[in-house]
Amino acid sequence: MEGLYSNVPQHTNENHVYTCDGWTFKDNKFYEKVMEESEDSGSEAFIERVAVLMPWKTIASIKLHHQILMEDLNWIKSSNGEFEDIIIEDNDDFEDTMVEEERLKEQVKEHTSRPKKRGVPWTMEEHWSFVMGGRYMRKRRLEEHIQVFRDF
Repeated sequence: MEGLYSNVPQHTNENHVYTCDGWTFKDNKFYEKVMEESEDSGSEAFIERVAVLMPWKTIASIKLHHQILMEDLNWIKSSNGEFEDIIIEDNDDFEDTMVEEERLKEQVKEHTSRPKKRGVPWTMEEHWSFVMGGRYMRKRRLEEHIQVFRDF
């Protein structure tokens, strides 16, 4: 596999992170999506179709990418799914987490769907007392001059 990567220069860009074969993550995902939809991946017709859909890639680059991907897939298949340092999560915990997330979403939905409760509007007397008190008593804190008109 080292031989395949040795001929391809390393690319970097501010906006995209390139793999060592010059493909961005988005390019790779797009290629894999086209490959899933196609029945004859690896044929010349498939390579030409990808070249039409991705005109910024050369046919040689597409063939190299396909070959690398196939080697990776074959390596994964040959390992019988036994990978070191991979923690297998318990599905029960995952299902519990999903149930908890759904419950929280429902609570948020119920809370946000309630209409907002409006307060009791001020009377004109309360309003003008507040306005006039603010004009005359600007030198001190407002809390010292508030008149209580009703119990809260």
